[in-house]
Amino acid sequence: MNQLAGASKIFIKQKMEMLEVLFNWEMENRYVIMDQSGRVFMTAKEKSGDCERLCGVYFYDRSRRTVMVIDKPFDGCFLSVYLYR
Repeated sequence: MNQLAGASKIFIKQKMEMLEVLFNWEMENRYVIMDQSGRVFMTAKEKSGDCERLCGVYFYDRSRRTVMVIDKPFDGCFLSVYLYR
């Protein structure tokens, strides 16, 4: 999280899965978060239920520890952000 706080710019790139590309199959999206130099310092993954498009995005540090969760309940219009230490 220190790299995120100290970065003047970050870049987020979606990782495409082969099944999505070949068969237009919707999967939980995965992302890499990079600093200005292109170094990956965090990853993210959507986690959704069967009938939901987006329920939550989980952010992981390079040690694969959860550092932040952005949660949007399917039936509401509220957005919750949880920070882990």
